[in-house]
Amino acid sequence: MCIGLRQSPVNIKTNDVIKNNRIVPFDFSDLENTDGVEMEIRNNGHAVIIDFPDHQPLIKGGGLQETLQLREFHFHWGSNSQWGSEHTINGHRYAMEAGKHNPNYDKIVSMLPYIRSPGSKIVLNKFPVLDLFPETTTCWYRYCGSFTTPPCTEDIIWTVFKQSISMSEYQINAFRALMGAPGMFEYNIVDTFRPVQPLWQRKVTLSCPRKKKYGNYRRFESGDGCINHGYRKGEIQKTYSQSTSISDNSVCLVG
Repeated sequence: MCIGLRQSPVNIKTNDVIKNNRIVPFDFSDLENTDGVEMEIRNNGHAVIIDFPDHQPLIKGGGLQETLQLREFHFHWGSNSQWGSEHTINGHRYAMEAGKHNPNYDKIVSMLPYIRSPGSKIVLNKFPVLDLFPETTTCWYRYCGSFTTPPCTEDIIWTVFKQSISMSEYQINAFRALMGAPGMFEYNIVDTFRPVQPLWQRKVTLSCPRKKKYGNYRRFESGDGCINHGYRKGEIQKTYSQSTSISDNSVCLVG
């Protein structure tokens, strides 16, 4: 059982966020150069995960303490289009944002039939990882939280991009057709999200940094509800829902 005062996911109320634009933009240049990086997609019985077995691309900037390694992607979805995301925005839960057909995700969807059974995996055809991110990554929400699966460790900084990712109902249904682990799901893997947790005294910031150079950029530090000591290289986790989410390991403090 996961308990604590800094649990994730949370509901982000846009009227309550603290704006912080004096922060360095993200540098995703390494994600654009991943045509030669091997990626493996697998069904572990309760989620779809994309791993980087050989080379882990780097993510820089974004006000985070150090360069992060992109270790894996996690996908979350619901049994219908009314829910599926973990984080919510103003109480609204997304379902991988069903909408127009997204050709970038055909690279993923086309391989799902090969991992229909729990424990199966296959190597993906190589493509730039940045294709899976929102078209616009210049604005994001951030707060201190936890992993959303046990042991729900509370040393995580979450970054939730403001722009959503559209996918067609056909594409989302390909995820819903995957078989789950016996005892965890009746048949298919669906509703793989954790319920929203109380925010308590934590703060959520919204950053939309401009390209111009500021005199002093801010990092996500104690004034935002976190202390950046004891830092270790983090894990990037994509949560397909309202938008892309990035989580990295840091030590957080309830304000």
